[in-house]
Amino acid sequence: MIRRPPRSPLSSSSAASDVYKRQEHSLALIQMGRFLNLVTSNMQHAANQTDKYKMRVFMGHEFTIGSLLVIMGAPLRACVPWGAHIQLQMLQPVQRGGPHSPDQLVVRVLFDGRAISLQGCPELCPWLKFEQLMGQVVRNATGYISTYCNQSLITPPQPKC
Repeated sequence: MIRRPPRSPLSSSSAASDVYKRQEHSLALIQMGRFLNLVTSNMQHAANQTDKYKMRVFMGHEFTIGSLLVIMGAPLRACVPWGAHIQLQMLQPVQRGGPHSPDQLVVRVLFDGRAISLQGCPELCPWLKFEQLMGQVVRNATGYISTYCNQSLITPPQPKC
């Protein structure tokens, strides 16, 4: 059995605390904006019932997970532990017959198996509200990326950045 090290509180001396604590989180936006754009795009396809997949799995390091949580507006009180995971679940009401509509869907974000609320959204966030909030984050990320790296989220990554 693999044991995780205990969560460490954010300290002013840790490198990760700079990204996690700063009010302006442009580094996290640059790191994860493109990925969040991909995830919300996949979720839009699922909401519109045009996605052929029921589930998608992505992997990353704890720093990646921390950056994603920060730009999504999740409250972080400690550094993200080794082996942590995030689940973004799109839930639909149980109904007999007929397709669902996107305004009936809700999104639940789980961090290490516990439901968390995002800034501006409850634990069971209506899909349209979630889509609006994440769209704003992606637009902010697009601005940072085009400013600092001279790229957009739509074009493939360039090796010069």
